[in-house]
Amino acid sequence: MPFPLTRLRRMRRDGFSRALMRETVLTSADLILPVFVREGQGQREAVASMPGVERVSIDLLLGLATQAHALGMGVNAGHDLDLENLVLFRDLPHLDEVSIGHAIISRALFIGLSTVVREYLDVLQHRLLS
Repeated sequence: MPFPLTRLRRMRRDGFSRALMRETVLTSADLILPVFVREGQGQREAVASMPGVERVSIDLLLGLATQAHALGMGVNAGHDLDLENLVLFRDLPHLDEVSIGHAIISRALFIGLSTVVREYLDVLQHRLLS
């Protein structure tokens, strides 16, 4: 039969290709709450170039992480983390991910990858031991 009367199904035969063409479902797990950290305690400052986004002190970040988790959002500690400042973020409640790849590779160029991975694991596992 010609095209208008037939519905070709070859693109819907497999589950993988059906999933690619399925309607998009947006959930809270797909959302990101951008928050930047600043020094101090009880500090909140708007980011002028990003309406609705704030810089908050680490004590306020703890509450935001709990709220984000309660809404079904993941909690990720973002960019520019290294051995010194990772200590501040490793104990965030409900922490799912830390972005430390750049720091690991940069340091590994000087002292070797296995040594650096061990250093970071030691810092991160403190959370599990305490």
